[in-house]
Amino acid sequence: MQKEKRLKDLLRVGNCIVKNFQHKREEDVSDQALFFSQVDIKLVARVLRMSRITSEQLGWCQEKLNRIAFVGRKAHRETSFMPFPC
Repeated sequence: MQKEKRLKDLLRVGNCIVKNFQHKREEDVSDQALFFSQVDIKLVARVLRMSRITSEQLGWCQEKLNRIAFVGRKAHRETSFMPFPC
């Protein structure tokens, strides 16, 4: 999944010790966006690994992935009211 790879790259860049000393740590909001994006992608992956998937669950997965966007080197995530598929 392309979004999962992009998210891992962003997390890997944040772990560099030199960059942490050179640059001020970004706001907690961006850290929360990365964390919740990672949680969303893991939930979608878990649903897609189920043996039986309904079309409603596939729609939920598509909505979750559409709510995550990468602009430059930052992850942007729209809030969702349904954390789990029906």
